[in-house]
Amino acid sequence: MELLEPSELNLTSTIFKSSVRTLCITSANRGEGVTTGAISLAGALSTLVQGKVILVDGNWANPDLSKHFKLQDRPGVAELLDGNFNEFSERIHSDKALAFDVLPAGGKTPEKRNVWNEESWPGLLNELSAIYQYVVIDVGAVHSNPDSIVLARACDGTAMVVQSEATRWEVAVVAKDKLISAGINIVGAIFNRRKFYMPKWIYNLL
Repeated sequence: MELLEPSELNLTSTIFKSSVRTLCITSANRGEGVTTGAISLAGALSTLVQGKVILVDGNWANPDLSKHFKLQDRPGVAELLDGNFNEFSERIHSDKALAFDVLPAGGKTPEKRNVWNEESWPGLLNELSAIYQYVVIDVGAVHSNPDSIVLARACDGTAMVVQSEATRWEVAVVAKDKLISAGINIVGAIFNRRKFYMPKWIYNLL
């Protein structure tokens, strides 16, 4: 997995200085590295704080995070949002190899789709915030996943992933404006696949 170069350290610093504890990770379009960004940020936070961190798959349409950790067949967020908080601990995946816990998307059946609404998220976030110092949520892309706005509105802050030399700035600006118009707090950005170019004078010395 390619870790993000960029601004994750600056972003974590921004988070530490704020009251943000629930953070959504999104992008303008699908395929820009939201899942990679969410994993990278959760890992960075886990190494810098004493409290626990959980990474949540909030992308029901394309649960890439759940697939990455091979949890796509396990119940998770959808079942909890359906009101089954008694099974809370059973839905969380803990692994000694990971510095953070993971909550998969769940909801394999189409009927679960109706639980993904703005009214159902605060309860789940409250439950998670009572246990974890930081909750990082992969919510998918703004332009292709309507749920991203709903989920981001329920969080303390949102960070956008921008793929270097691939994301058109006009598209990114439209996505940012869409989030701001929805009253969402944008706390920063993560630049994915950033390239560092070697000056010609250094190259000539090699």
